[in-house]
This record gives sequence, structure tokens and C-alpha cells, in this order.
Amino acid sequence: SEDKVAWHVDLAGYGQSSPVIWDETVFVTSASGDQKQTLTVQAFNLKDGIVRWKSEVLATQRPEKVSDMISRSAPTPVVDEANVYAFYESGDLLCIDHVGAIQWQRQLTKEYGDFKGVHGVGSSLVRTPDHLVLLIDHSGPSYLLCLDKKTGDNVWKVEREERVSWTTPLYHDHGGIKQVIISSNGVAESYALADGQQLWKFTGIEKNTVASPSVSDDLVIVGSSSPRHSLAIKLGGKGDVTETHLKWRAESATSSFGSPLIHGDVVYFVNRAGVLHANRLSDGTSLWKYRLPASTWASPLSTPEHLYFFCKDGQTVVIKPREDGPEIIATNVLKVEEKDRHYGYAISKDAIIMRTEKSLVCLR
Repeated sequence: SEDKVAWHVDLAGYGQSSPVIWDETVFVTSASGDQKQTLTVQAFNLKDGIVRWKSEVLATQRPEKVSDMISRSAPTPVVDEANVYAFYESGDLLCIDHVGAIQWQRQLTKEYGDFKGVHGVGSSLVRTPDHLVLLIDHSGPSYLLCLDKKTGDNVWKVEREERVSWTTPLYHDHGGIKQVIISSNGVAESYALADGQQLWKFTGIEKNTVASPSVSDDLVIVGSSSPRHSLAIKLGGKGDVTETHLKWRAESATSSFGSPLIHGDVVYFVNRAGVLHANRLSDGTSLWKYRLPASTWASPLSTPEHLYFFCKDGQTVVIKPREDGPEIIATNVLKVEEKDRHYGYAISKDAIIMRTEKSLVCLR
């Protein structure tokens, strides 16, 4: 709520990405100009919100039209002990050190062709110990890219069919095999991190174009905005596992924006209308439903005791999960301007950093 606000800062430009935190620094991306022509990474002190530095580049590609239904600096950056890595829907990919100096830069649209599609590109970077992984699925030559973090050079590139999607892959080590798991417009797949070889695929899924997959032990949970297409796939298969590795289908639960949340033996989905569905992880059985104040564009968060659902209108609902229904611990309200949304957040040990289109808010 407003009385928990430690600091509030306005950002350069606008954006839909989540902030990221490393030690005592918050990093966030944005774009500005009527054609998103200026791309910005800003660093703020976690303690007080004071700007540490701002790094700007000119966008390689500039769209003819800009609206909040076309990605606006949507991909979330990643950060490690040396650098922050930022990707934009213009195709620009930047590596910037912790004092704001650009270490390397790629221009993927110039290298591999323009991104095509009605709503732009929204897939975020994935960080592994030594690599960056990026999925570009759009109405053109699509691909999965693995880069060396230190140099930005390709480790491998997998060509893909045209497959419009805004999902972000998931890095997972299962049985000693490091892999990249993808849920994207009709298919769930896994690729070996070492060489990009496809390990398995599950086809015939509808409208799994926004929510990223989630994983628990031996199951991958796919979130879809179409009923009976939010489902669980057993890990460990090879090749086409469509007929062999389906664990269950949820009868009515859907995920329109945020990714499925696994907590204990329950998986949670939030649909477009803001209805929260709780399903048993082992067999997909519906346990209960609860209507949140609004839908959630940000994925939910869990701690050992509580679940946090960040509604797009600025309300955060804190739930203590029970099998017979939710126990509402709190509903906190953070003012969001008309036509704006709460897009994302980052967590530190004693703070939540929330991001709207043009601002960051630190809650203690």
C-alpha cells in the first residue's frame, strides 16, 4: 500500500519489462520517442532510488505505429556479477557492465531480418551460467539463439518455423541434462543447451503464446488461454512425446498472461478475467476458484507461506494457500494511473520493486 512506499522514481521513456536486481542495484529498460527510437538501461540504488547511471542507444528498427498493445520495451533484461544484458523488440541486444559501459552489442534484425507480427516481440532473455538464450518466434524466419555471455557470439542457432509467440523459454537441468524448455504457439519443446539439438516435442497445443512454461520435479506445466490446453507433460521423453507423456489436461483453468505458479502440490493459473484456478499438481483436478480484483500481467510469486498475485490495476493479493480454498491475508493497493498497468516486479530480501509503464516503486 502507499504507506509502504520507500521511494518512487520516474523512468526515461516507457516500458513493459520487469526490473532486475543485483546486490544493491536495480536495473530497468525502457524506450522513448514516438517511434521507440531511444533505448535506455537505467541503474538505481536499491536503498533510496537515486540514479547511478543511464545508458542509451538509438534503435536499429523503428516501428510505424506505437501503442500499448504493441510491445513497448517488453523483454525483461537479465543480470549477473559482471553485466546486465538487455534485449529490445527493435532487435538490439546490449551487454552493459555495472557502471554503464557497453561491452558488446548485436543488431539481430540487421543480421537475421525484421521482426514481423501484429503485437511486436515480447520474449525475454534467459541467463545460464555461461550463456544467454533468446527465442524469436514471429511471422517470419524464426529461431532459437544461444550466445556466449562474454563475447555475444553465437554458440548455436536453431532455425524454426514461423510461429508467432511472446513466451520466454525456461532453463532447466533434468537428470543431468541442461536444457531449454519452450512453450510456443502449438508446441512445447526441449532443446539441449550444449548444442541446440531438440530433445523432445509435444504438439497440438492451442493458444500457448504468452505464458512461459513452469517446471516441478518431473513435470512441465504449460499455460494456455484456451480451455483444455493448459496441461502437464512428463519429462524424460525423447522425440515426439505427444502420445506418450501427457500427464493431465486442466478442464477449465487457463493462463492468459502470467505463467502458471507451482507451490507444493498445487498449480495456480490466472485467466484473462482475473479468475484464479487452483489445480492439483499430480492429476490436474480442480480444487477451487477465486476471483481476483483484476487480471495479472505479471507472473505470480510464492514464498514458503504465501502466494502473491500482482493485479494489473495495482492491487496485490496475498494468499495463504489451502486445499479447500484461499485464505486472503491482505490486499494491498498501489495507485496506477488510468490506462497504465502494473507490468512487472523484482524481489530483494526486504523490498519489492514494482514497475508501471513510466515509473518504479520500491515497497518495504
